[in-house]
Parts: sequence; structure tokens; C-alpha cells
Amino acid sequence: MGGDPKMRQIYDKYGTMGVQMAGTDVGSQLLEIEGFLLTIFILISIVCILVIIFFSFLSVRVDGKVTWDYRVVFIPLWIVDAVLFGVAIMATITPVDEESIERELDEENDETSSAAREERKTKLMRERRTSKLFRGIYMLVFVALLTAFQALIARRANDSDSISGPAVFAPYFALEGLLILGALLGFLGKVRQQQIPTAMSKIRVFFESIWWKVARLVLAILIMLRIDNNITCSWGVVFIPLYVVGLKYLLQIVFGYKTFSKSDNVEVKTQGQTLMVLLGVVF
Repeated sequence: MGGDPKMRQIYDKYGTMGVQMAGTDVGSQLLEIEGFLLTIFILISIVCILVIIFFSFLSVRVDGKVTWDYRVVFIPLWIVDAVLFGVAIMATITPVDEESIERELDEENDETSSAAREERKTKLMRERRTSKLFRGIYMLVFVALLTAFQALIARRANDSDSISGPAVFAPYFALEGLLILGALLGFLGKVRQQQIPTAMSKIRVFFESIWWKVARLVLAILIMLRIDNNITCSWGVVFIPLYVVGLKYLLQIVFGYKTFSKSDNVEVKTQGQTLMVLLGVVF
């Protein structure tokens, strides 16, 4: 360790355990992305705190304990939107990692000339930049639609006659349309790459890709119609799509428990059953 500056640096920062981790494949990878993981955890913590503050503001406003404008109530969520917007911009402008492409080319073990390798690298760089740009634009549009939806909800909450339900939900429907489009493109990509061999597998993968998004969309349409009094059924009926979602997850837990119960491996059986019971308690 004394002759390795990198190991000395790891020892000074993490001690003996850090050096031991650096000696394993997983540990060395974790140490390399330490800064990235720390940033992610900090962002998640900030978002969770702001969401808690928003619901605190919302509860006191709905109870009439304060008379704030709803645009004030939504400030924590708009801060979250600003954070997401910044993340989207950073993800878009961050340059492509050339080292990862070099490692990928090394792992291919393709004995080609240096000119062919350089051409392959240039092609991969171009594909990654294009993919990064499209993902960044997708994220920016997503955040913009989410922010617009929140702003329209605040306006409607301040004055129910100021804007109609369809106008309030227009950004949300566009947002769900983006998500459904992304799911469909992902499904078609798997089909083209022949990752889904059988017809039944295709139906199952298609259903898993789309069902939750469709349920949300139907729920949003029912809420929109109900708040405009275009339908007069009880709110219990409006939330039927949500009950269906809950029923699906409950059935998954039950079938998962039964599947693990049939396992011949005692350890896998015990761990699986425990996990299903915990999920059932959370549910």
C-alpha cells in the first residue's frame, strides 16, 4: 500500500475497510462512483423534505388554519421542479464519458485496426450524444409539463371558476402521453431486437409496460369529470381504477408467497416468504 498512491489516498479517507473494499470488483466500483451516489442521496433527501413541507402547508390550508394563496402552498413543489430541471440540464450538457467507451471497446476483444477502432469509437460517441440529447429534452419537457399542471391546480384551487377541469388536466394528459409513448417505444425496441421470443411473452411485457399508465390516465379523466360535475357519482366510484391497481399488487403478493412456498431451497423459501409478508404489511 505504501507504494500505491491511490491505495494510500483510499486508506487516508476510508481506513482499512476502504482498502479491503478497493480489492473487490464491487467495492472498487462503489468507490469510483462515491461522489455521484452522495449527490443522488442529497438530492433525494432534499426532495423528500420539500414534499413533506408541501403536504404540511396543504393540510393547514385545507383545514382553514391559514388563508395563504395556493401558489404559496405549492412553493415547495416548485422548488422540487427547479431541482429536477437543473438535473435535466446537467444530464443534457454533461459530455459523454470517453473512458467508458474505451473500456467497452476493450471488452469486445475485436482485433481490428486502430483506424477501424477509432471509427467505431466515433460512431458510439455520436450515438451516445444523440441519445443523451433526446433524453435531456424528454426530461425537460416532462418537468415543464409537471410544473404547468401544478400551477393550473393552484389557480383552480384559488378560484374554481377561473379555469375548467380539462384545461387544468391538459398538461397532465400530455405528460402521461409522453410516458405511454416512451413505454411503447421501449416495447417495440425489445420486439425488434427479438428480446421477447413468444407471443404470450409479448402480451405480458406489453401489459406490464402500459397498464399502470393507463390506470392513472383513466383515474385522471374521472377526477376531471367529477370536479366539473360532468359526472355525479360518488368519489368512491371515481377511485375504482386505484382500487384495481391495489388489487393487482395484492394478488402479486399472494402469488409470490405461493411461488416461494413451493421452492425446494429452504433459505430461498424462507427469505421469499418473509419478503412477501413484509410487502403485505406495507400494502
